[in-house]
Amino acid sequence: TVVAISDLLAMDYESADYKYIIPEGLKVGIYVTEVMESSVAYGKIQKDDIMLEFNGVVLKNSLQLRAELGAIVVGSNTEIEVKLLRNGNEVTVTLVW
Repeated sequence: TVVAISDLLAMDYESADYKYIIPEGLKVGIYVTEVMESSVAYGKIQKDDIMLEFNGVVLKNSLQLRAELGAIVVGSNTEIEVKLLRNGNEVTVTLVW
């Protein structure tokens, strides 16, 4: 489950019960709020990660991510690199479908 950084910045998330941790100056990316156990991302992408790139595409909104995911054939052993911000550090993980 994800939400675009731009959407979080557009709302008054500072007063929300749960405050998302967004690095100062970051305007694009996808904030990960949950990773399901049945997902290929489970164990590689974590809650509170910020996805910056998926398969070389800079993520500005969740529609871009969904479009990229829709082009992948499950069971094809397709490898996709995902660039993340995790605890302030840039991390790259590889997901295999």
